[in-house]
Amino acid sequence: MAWHKHDSSNPQPGAPASAQDGDFIIDGSNTTVSGKPAIDTQLARFSVGQNSTMLYSGLVNGQKGNTVWVKGGDYERFTFDARDVFGVPGNPVKIVNYGGQVKSRRFSWLYTEHIKISGKYANGFGDVSFRGHDVGYTNSKEKYGWYADNKWYGTLTTYSGGTVMRYGDILWSFSGVNPITGNNCHDVELEYFGIGNGGFTGLMIKTNGSLLPMYNFKIHDGAIFDTDAESTYFGYGGIGSNFDTQVQHEIINFEMYNCRLLRAGGEAVQMTPCREVNFHNNVVIASGCNWRNAWSQSQDGLLQLNPIGSNWFHHNILTGGRVVGAFSPDVISPLLAAHQAYNPPVFEITDNYFGDSHGGNIYYGRGYNQDSYTVRRFNRNFLDESKNRTDELTGGTTYPTWFDKQSAWINFSNQGLGAYEFLNNKIYPQKVMPGNSSTVSSSGNVSEAPDKPAYNNSGYPAGWDYSLFSHYTAKYFEVWAAINPGDIVKYTNKAMTPVYYPAGTRVRVGINNLGTRFYELNVGQTGVDGSGDPIIPGAENSDTAWTEIANPADDYTLVEGSTYEQLGIGLTDVPIVLPPEPPSTHISNKGRRLMI
Repeated sequence: MAWHKHDSSNPQPGAPASAQDGDFIIDGSNTTVSGKPAIDTQLARFSVGQNSTMLYSGLVNGQKGNTVWVKGGDYERFTFDARDVFGVPGNPVKIVNYGGQVKSRRFSWLYTEHIKISGKYANGFGDVSFRGHDVGYTNSKEKYGWYADNKWYGTLTTYSGGTVMRYGDILWSFSGVNPITGNNCHDVELEYFGIGNGGFTGLMIKTNGSLLPMYNFKIHDGAIFDTDAESTYFGYGGIGSNFDTQVQHEIINFEMYNCRLLRAGGEAVQMTPCREVNFHNNVVIASGCNWRNAWSQSQDGLLQLNPIGSNWFHHNILTGGRVVGAFSPDVISPLLAAHQAYNPPVFEITDNYFGDSHGGNIYYGRGYNQDSYTVRRFNRNFLDESKNRTDELTGGTTYPTWFDKQSAWINFSNQGLGAYEFLNNKIYPQKVMPGNSSTVSSSGNVSEAPDKPAYNNSGYPAGWDYSLFSHYTAKYFEVWAAINPGDIVKYTNKAMTPVYYPAGTRVRVGINNLGTRFYELNVGQTGVDGSGDPIIPGAENSDTAWTEIANPADDYTLVEGSTYEQLGIGLTDVPIVLPPEPPSTHISNKGRRLMI
């Protein structure tokens, strides 16, 4: 692994043309490890630390030498220790690819502060062959300058007896309290990136054991696809009783937009606890597609949120999944409560399309100690049909209690605290709207099937039912357990009843060390042979039941002039206009929402 500081008077061969004196260049192509990919950072960790000879003051002050150039290549593991590599407000260190795409099974970014990671080809940065969606969204998800391609590595699947194992790779993560500055990761921008093909979670922002917040993140113009669990996992997943003093880090002032979150095994977005979050103009397709497996049966939603202040989730398209869970924390600290009492926060889920759910509804609230001042708005959303795919579990299986076939589309819990609005929504007439509505402001809602999104090129037929998409599971797994110490999750297949798939179902199959394959179930087939055993996609003679199909185009831009395109919902190039916001209790004061 070669590291060097750029010197135009003595340039290194192959240095990027746009490099300036003082820039830091990582030329990984000089390393070869027997039996592994040409570039292996497990043996040559990217580290610029106190005990390293690679300490450059130009990178520390974020002025001269404010670009880190990383040579394109296929890296085994990519770990960037940024404890001494941080910029200053308004002048972040920029980390870019050159000479090709930087690809790895897993990226880990430690101690990041005032850093921008960009795979965009523009102004002498990036690579002309890897421009992502700048040359069109169709088949662009693997064409960004930065690409985490796990290829389902380390996932062993045995469909008829044996085990289904999950090793828990996090494909892209930000974590760590900087031992020099004492800060958690903050002020990070990530753009033009792809993350996909297995592992566990696609993108994680989390520092276990830290009470410090992680703040000022901006993530945009990327694709996260075909993960085994969540597309994104931001913050700590559990809330304790002494929330504000003992809870692990909050996510504060976070913006994510113009991203495609495709075929998550679990939730598309898990974020808790979050404050000043602006999640907008994203497209979420077929989330919760791994719901037949034991781990995913309670992890199969679209959004799992735990807001503690003003947050905005708007102008998104969200399909698949079972539920949107929007929860409140157990306890709000007296200091935060006092501030919010005179500056009431707003929690909005507005101007979104929800469609093709495979069961359940939207749950808004939680029966704990909700505050009495937050205004909660669920307004101007489009709620399409819920398909209740629980009937695909056959053989007398008892359906899990969390699948609710009869309830209202949306339920509010503990709504006596704070203000609730349910206004001007259009909802498919299969369910009433909303449940438990006696203390909810409700008006202007219409019981009518909303339009389906009209995409330019999704790779699926127009109006296709995304609740028919699934991660392939031969049998319904009822029991799961850790088998060996250190395993994140390993399922024990108890040879339960085969899973039924209706004709026309499309599934994905993760193939260890190769990637993702897609299949469609032929007309008249159930996915089981005459003896009741599963017919496995890709197995010998399986083409009588399953036909392999091309990877979907995954262009989810909207047809010009179509309903949601006119409303600014979904992927958009419309300039973002940010209104002024009231002062914040945190150093961040940029919780914002898009104005269309």
